[in-house]
Amino acid sequence: MHDKQFLESDITAREFLNNKIKEAVPRTIQIMLDQIGKKALYMMGTKQTTYDGENILKIRFTASRRVNYIKLEYLPGRDLYNITFYKIHGMNVKEIASYEHVYADMLHQLIQDEAKIYLSL
Repeated sequence: MHDKQFLESDITAREFLNNKIKEAVPRTIQIMLDQIGKKALYMMGTKQTTYDGENILKIRFTASRRVNYIKLEYLPGRDLYNITFYKIHGMNVKEIASYEHVYADMLHQLIQDEAKIYLSL
């Protein structure tokens, strides 16, 4: 299955903050975005957010030099997440870190720790 774009173009944190995408995406993806948080997406400098199916969310952002891409996979039977951090530059893709069976309340802190950025004021 190919990545599906939100609406007809990429979604930015600003569009998400203004609730322009609520009807266009599966409910699971909306919940994943809400659990990361609107402010966090904005502070990450989110440039592109795509989803693959109903359980995989991919976020490209610019606020970190260490990591610039996150793949977040929801495990519906367990209500847990697998999260993988990447550094992508041109055609070079480097996996920085990967975590399995992460609780939703740990996502925010884990992104902060791996990306080395603050996601709250």
